[in-house]
Amino acid sequence: MIDTQSRVSLTSERMQQIRDARRIPIDTLPLEHSIKAVKGKGERTLIVYSDPNCPFAKT
Repeated sequence: MIDTQSRVSLTSERMQQIRDARRIPIDTLPLEHSIKAVKGKGERTLIVYSDPNCPFAKT
């Protein structure tokens, strides 16, 4: 959707708000029981979530 008077995309603004609301600081996650693999210096963090009970994720 676009505001015709200001010519601003309302859709992109709303999508950005939704993306920002979902962000969780990595420092707040309980990672003490997670499986960790460090490659190189370990400067970056990649977190992968998996649900073994999800019917769509089963292979």
